[in-house]
Amino acid sequence: MAYRLPNSTIRNWVSCPTNQNETFQKTFDLRNQIEEPMSRQAKLEAMLADDPNDPFLHYALALELVKGPERSAGLQRLADMNRQFPDHVPAYFRLGQFLSEEGDFSAARKILEQGIAAALRTGDDHAAAEMRELVASFSD
Repeated sequence: MAYRLPNSTIRNWVSCPTNQNETFQKTFDLRNQIEEPMSRQAKLEAMLADDPNDPFLHYALALELVKGPERSAGLQRLADMNRQFPDHVPAYFRLGQFLSEEGDFSAARKILEQGIAAALRTGDDHAAAEMRELVASFSD
């Protein structure tokens, strides 16, 4: 024989609006307590606040900015990096690439020549060769 709940118990459980409202309210409150995930840009900015002298964080943030609507801010950050971290070769290379994509070949050439000097100074012959190849591809 199966156990049966009294009909009054079932009706109270099924139709009781307070239980439903309380459940809904608890779910709603929980959802509002969950924080939105930080964007990559926000994470990088937070890490930079902790370690402002890390060239990789500056570089990563610049590339993140270039991908989005703040492209000019990203390009400026790369240019600033070339002054602040003169031996960080990838910043020269990416800035030169971005400038050449925009058709500013003379500015790209200037940045890439500085990058070639930095690459040779730091012993990165491969990067120097890649930048020379990019400069040679300009038709200006």
